[in-house]
Amino acid sequence: MVSIVILASGFSNRMGRDKLIIEFKGIKIIEHTILNAVKSKADEVLVVYRDEIIKKIAETYGAKAVINENAHNGQSQAVICGIKNLNIRDGVLFLPGDMPFFDVESINRLIDEYEKTKKIVCPVCLFKRRAPVIFPQGYINDLLSLTGDIGGRAILEKNNDVSEVAFKNLKLFWDIDELNDLKYSSGETVIIRGAGDIASGVALRLFRCGFNIIMLETNNPSVIRRRVAFASAVFNKEADVEGVKGILAGYSDIESIWRIGAIPVIIDENLDILNHIEVDILIDAILAKKNLGMMKSMAPLTIGLGPGFEAGVDVHAVIETNRGHNLGRVYYKGFAEKNTGTPGDVLGFKEERVLRAPCNGKVILVKDIGDFVKKGETLLMVNELEVKSKIDGIVRGIIKDGYEVLEGMKIGDVDPRGKKEYCFTVSEKALAIAGGVLEAILNFRMNKRGGESGGKGYSKNT
Repeated sequence: MVSIVILASGFSNRMGRDKLIIEFKGIKIIEHTILNAVKSKADEVLVVYRDEIIKKIAETYGAKAVINENAHNGQSQAVICGIKNLNIRDGVLFLPGDMPFFDVESINRLIDEYEKTKKIVCPVCLFKRRAPVIFPQGYINDLLSLTGDIGGRAILEKNNDVSEVAFKNLKLFWDIDELNDLKYSSGETVIIRGAGDIASGVALRLFRCGFNIIMLETNNPSVIRRRVAFASAVFNKEADVEGVKGILAGYSDIESIWRIGAIPVIIDENLDILNHIEVDILIDAILAKKNLGMMKSMAPLTIGLGPGFEAGVDVHAVIETNRGHNLGRVYYKGFAEKNTGTPGDVLGFKEERVLRAPCNGKVILVKDIGDFVKKGETLLMVNELEVKSKIDGIVRGIIKDGYEVLEGMKIGDVDPRGKKEYCFTVSEKALAIAGGVLEAILNFRMNKRGGESGGKGYSKNT
């Protein structure tokens, strides 16, 4: 048998007001938490409160409510108050009142595990132990001995005999500490494979529209437009693109980075993250010109950028990446235009504006992004071979100093338009592609509400 103690007597210091009575999706945050608890398999639900409003809410839903008269003495007093007022003496699940997303099914998974093992039961997501935790009767005295602002985690950390229950839905564990948390808790999770300049343009647009972004990169990306690519975080720990920060991260850092309004950039070439987290939208933005393992079944919505994907087969939608009339167009059947192998036309220049490695070797920069250059001027060296600009313009992109390159590899880009701001802002091409991605997402969302499974829009059966 399991009792649930809902911890609802905190002071919400970071919020500046009682966060538990803030309205969220039509009812107060604490109501979501109490409703999930009373609908679960728990034999008893007790709410430890400080505010009389919470007492009334608890009683409305049939939960027992007990005031924590020592709330000012820290979290330990809520735990002790709850234990002393329980009727049932078996397992106790301590549920923070600000976890409205930990639903009935999830609570029941923990209870079922406890009934099987009679051990401490703890949920795990992205290799991190999380609340809520069930403690067996044998730990009651330890819990009653807690002092100050210390909760059950102190006991959990001292014990190895713990039954861990794996979860992949990170949103279940989202707690509300600041108003901003409500915004991020409502956003869909988007994984973008690749963090180059096009992928970063997509990430930036979706981030500004309220999506929770995770970007995946290799451990040595050959990024050219370094000032507008979150891939730069792999080398520099952080990257700033138009005021939005990308931070090199591990799986367990994702939430904390979201909370500060930034984008986690994770080294993960093979989509291993999908083994550990549920995702709403998966975007392949590597621009490899071929499918490197993307499958439609990997997420509710999958999107491929450029050639290499068949819309409706490999992915749900494909976005055109070739400059010209169809740039940014969304295909729900068929393929994007084939790779021409020729750079796009900018003021009549195509291949002339691209720098390529003359041999295998290490790059030594002479010029950097944002520098104005003349035709024939040396921009960098590979080993001892000079690489010169073929046109007048400005260095819009150039590979990082010290990078080991292969002969023929693209290593730079000179923009004949000569506008310095273009070097440090997302390109019109990236924004057009990002617009196509956003269209595909909204189309999918609209059709999902209408009960349809496929996108409505342009089909290209070639």
